[in-house]
Formats: sequence, C-alpha cells, structure tokens
Amino acid sequence: MKNKYKQVILLLIFSSYSYASGNLSISIETAIKFNTICAKCHEGECSGRLSFDDNPKIAFSHINRYIPNSSKTQAKELFTILKHMKKQCVIFFPNIYLNNKTSWFEKELIQYSLSSRKSYFIPLGLLEKGIYKLKINTNKLQLYTIMIISKNFEIVLDEYSTSCKNVNNLSYIVNDSKEYYLRIESRNKLIIKSINNSIGK
Repeated sequence: MKNKYKQVILLLIFSSYSYASGNLSISIETAIKFNTICAKCHEGECSGRLSFDDNPKIAFSHINRYIPNSSKTQAKELFTILKHMKKQCVIFFPNIYLNNKTSWFEKELIQYSLSSRKSYFIPLGLLEKGIYKLKINTNKLQLYTIMIISKNFEIVLDEYSTSCKNVNNLSYIVNDSKEYYLRIESRNKLIIKSINNSIGK
C-alpha cells in the first residue's frame, strides 16, 4: 500500500512537468469526472497558482475523498486538469472530442456521462452568435438541471427541467462566439435518448 501511495505522489509531481511541457494527454473519462464532480467546487478558480503545488500528498488525499478509488493515472490526470484550469482560466476537454455537432444520440452520449449516468458533460463546439434551440429527449419524465457554459465559465443557460413530457425544449442566447459546453445533472440515473442543439432560423 505504501509503495502504491509513493507511486501516486511521484505521478502527481510528474504531472507538473507534463503541464509545463504542454503534454496534456487526458482521457475523456477523467475530463468528464473533473467537469461534473470537481467543477462543483473548483470551476472558475483562476488563481494562477495551485494550493497543492508543494504537497502532492495532500492533493491525492483530496482527490480520493471526492472520487474514491482513483487510479494512479486518473489522480495524475485530475491534478493536471486542475492546474490547467487555474493557470489558463478555461475549461479543459480533450481536443479529439471537440466538434461542431448539433445532434447526439444515446449510444454516443454514454461517453460524455459518469458511469452512474447521473451527470453529463457534452462539448457543443464553437457556437456563433445567435438564438439557439436546445431539445433534450429522455426515456422518462424526470427532474434534472441544465447548464450551458462557455470555455471561460460564462453561463448562458442554467435551468431545471420543467417539461411535463419526456422532451424538454429550451432556448438561449449566445452573445460571444466561442466554445460552449452542456452540463446535465440529476439526482438519479438519467437516460438521455437524444439531444439537438441548433441555431434558430
């Protein structure tokens, strides 16, 4: 157990080097966990410094408290994302998954959710200025929160689902063209059948 703990500490120290080298190789699973679980407390903390910088042992203890049984690799990745967010003051998401899609269906949405299916974090891509229509189709009537946030943490939509049907239709305004993300959270397992996000005609 002590050896495993030492290995994690060394990985957290190495993550500082990885960040400085621009080598941000992060799995989508870790990015989803950070942007749903860790972001609840750390989102928008653009301090330019990291309180765990000088003590990786504290960092690992903190990570394991909120995401139990984190692997050595995942602990390193979470630490790296936090450092990136604090110093660059932007949301981190793996580039390979950034695109300008307008529709998503259940199978592909799984990769953007926690294993519990209680939270989703979906990249909407680079949105141009305009009025958008967001349509979320779930498998049953259920309460959940919906937030659309820019890469710089500007919130353009923050609502509870209020539809009396499985389909929830919303609209929001984008005033600045940049990358945006959709965060959906529920207290219970939430099966999303499809999502459509399109600019109004």
